[in-house]
Amino acid sequence: WFAYRAGLTIVLPCGRRSGKSEFFTEVLIEDVMQYGKPCLYLASTQESAREIMWPKLRQRLLGNTNWTLHDSTLEAVYKPSQTPIRFRGVEKVDNLAGKAYRVVVADEYALWKKDPPTIVKQILAPMIADFDGILMYGSSKRGKNHLYELHQKALLNPDKYFVGDWTVFDNPFV
Repeated sequence: WFAYRAGLTIVLPCGRRSGKSEFFTEVLIEDVMQYGKPCLYLASTQESAREIMWPKLRQRLLGNTNWTLHDSTLEAVYKPSQTPIRFRGVEKVDNLAGKAYRVVVADEYALWKKDPPTIVKQILAPMIADFDGILMYGSSKRGKNHLYELHQKALLNPDKYFVGDWTVFDNPFV
């Protein structure tokens, strides 16, 4: 939580059911309420966003009259500022360019197929520039791939990155 508030890039190469989704849910909600700027949750596919993360956010906001939930577009809108949290899949990454977000969550980053480092450099990094935003990466480890390389880079740069690496046994939500 302190790393998010400090504005560090967050890298979470954690195990399954370790609490990444719950953490991302809380950060996205808090950020929209505090800053009034759009946020984006980006899964490996739109289907993953719909089936995994959307229900968690939906359940968390159920009954909260300050939020409107749009199941068809996978958007939760904070009514006081009319600010959305959007849920998308990286498979349609070309549709994402040109938008601005304060927080972008790159979830299951190890599963991203289409040159993930280039997507981050050419599309995601510019998205957060307008609001001096934050990138957050989460994924289960999948060998020595782009997540592994990011993890190693992050470990060498603690002034820029926060790295959390935990398992299901560390998850207070289970």
